[in-house]
Amino acid sequence: MLLRLKINILVTHTFSADKQEIYSGNIKLNNSFHFPKSIDAQLTAIYLAPDIIPQGKIKSRFALDLGLKKQYRKGKENYFLMQQTC
Repeated sequence: MLLRLKINILVTHTFSADKQEIYSGNIKLNNSFHFPKSIDAQLTAIYLAPDIIPQGKIKSRFALDLGLKKQYRKGKENYFLMQQTC
């Protein structure tokens, strides 16, 4: 004989915190550059302003990405170099 018993227990939690306000936003700048001899570059800058999330506050962050591309043999060969910072 197989007997199965299922018990559901409902537990409620009450959380409270002081009201917090902040002005926040993000900025992303992206630009491409074309140089002689089939050299292209791309620069991306990202700024994330301070923010409030359920786990607390996040400080501001900044990232900068740079990419270079060189074409050879009329575009049949491409070489890439990328650098990222956080």
